[in-house]
Amino acid sequence: MSSVLQETLQDSPYRVEQTPAERFKRYRFTLYHDSETVGRGTHFSGSRHIQPWIELQPTVPFTPEQDEHRELFDALTTVLEPGSHLMVHYLQDDATAETITANVPPPATPLGFLMWQAGIRWYKDWYFTEGWMEGDQKLQGNLPINEETRIEREQEWETRLQAFIDQDTTHQECIDRARTLISSL
Repeated sequence: MSSVLQETLQDSPYRVEQTPAERFKRYRFTLYHDSETVGRGTHFSGSRHIQPWIELQPTVPFTPEQDEHRELFDALTTVLEPGSHLMVHYLQDDATAETITANVPPPATPLGFLMWQAGIRWYKDWYFTEGWMEGDQKLQGNLPINEETRIEREQEWETRLQAFIDQDTTHQECIDRARTLISSL
């Protein structure tokens, strides 16, 4: 994972340090921006019946307004296969946490929009209580398994985002993101 991701990030200020593989083809990594740690994560490279996935625990919020953040998320999804998923913890990201709590559709939130730009088309906001071992809330995003699924998901989101635009009057930045997404479909 590290070499593919590092190659993708070659011309960016990001770099990745990976630990040796653990059981079940799982790798832990630290993500740096210049010399600052900006996240830690886990990459599972998949198995016969399980799609690969990446879980990222940022130490700083990632925003769609930053070109280098978009490049990072593009690189993360490049490492994954169709049908795989990316999970990003968001409690340190007040804007995303507040908008998800307010029932803004995930693609219109700052983190969800960033994930959409990287090819994500299905979302799940989740948190499982597991005796204080569950970690933070995360936004999971899945890459479409094929072109047909991508088109179906985009049509579904177009309807949901339009309903959000028609009903919400308090989250203008999210409404603007929703309009941007709809116009790109």
